[in-house]
Amino acid sequence: FVPLKALPLSANNKADGKALARMYDGLSIEDLQRLSAAGQQEGRTWSAAEKEVLGVLAECMDVPLAELVRGGGTNIFELGFDSISVIGLAKRLQARGYGGAKLAVVMAHAGVEALVGVLVGNDAQGGEGEVAAQQKIVAFAQRNLLGAAEELGVEAEEVEALAPCTAAQGGMIYRFLDGEGSLYFMGFSFELEEGVDVERLRGAWGRVVRGLEVLRMGFVFTPDGCAQVVLKEREVPWGVDTEFAAMEKGEALARPWKVGVVQQEGKRMMRLEIFHGLYDGASLPLLLRKRSKSVV
Repeated sequence: FVPLKALPLSANNKADGKALARMYDGLSIEDLQRLSAAGQQEGRTWSAAEKEVLGVLAECMDVPLAELVRGGGTNIFELGFDSISVIGLAKRLQARGYGGAKLAVVMAHAGVEALVGVLVGNDAQGGEGEVAAQQKIVAFAQRNLLGAAEELGVEAEEVEALAPCTAAQGGMIYRFLDGEGSLYFMGFSFELEEGVDVERLRGAWGRVVRGLEVLRMGFVFTPDGCAQVVLKEREVPWGVDTEFAAMEKGEALARPWKVGVVQQEGKRMMRLEIFHGLYDGASLPLLLRKRSKSVV
């Protein structure tokens, strides 16, 4: 962690990701080594049961045990895992006797400390871990509702749901913020048939947005970590003139998709640009099918 005396803000009073990146890039190798050493010295004390789980986890992740013991706050995605390789990790943990290490559980507890805690808890308490996880989500929403609404520029009454990001979403967001360009923002183009009415197409997207929570979602940062916020109502983000790479990163995550009609090589194309944290390979075709059925 890098301590800050003050958080740099953008013109719209949000965290300035580019300024933070410049501050990080300005640190010397000696600064980074000193900060890393300080963080390791503040490591927590693990119980015997937790150390046993840590040993199994280190083997399954193929990382040195000392790295996990020192860095309890480490995120598995920082250790090289992604939404695909984490499937193998879950299977290896289950094969070692941790039946509670379901894929959803591992992805929802991406921090090493949190993952160790839930594996120890599942091993001792069975299904009580699921109830505890649900209670944590409720508490997360209660603590962060007002701040999340303010980040999106809406009233708290306009928020339909609030929850922590999944591990997969958190990993994508972490890498997007840490990298250049619009990593994980994907673009899809679909040629329109002659006679397609653009206004009717836009209206169809409006009906889809009203029916799908995921298209009314934005990502914001809270004191407890990244959150996914679903609004009760949201306009269709129509227009793809501005690239996500040119936007402030916090702004891009707050409004993580857009759609419009453009001309490409003399053809009319519907262009959909969307953050991968909103969909996967199975859900995107379903989303597009729902849009097709909404055209009246």
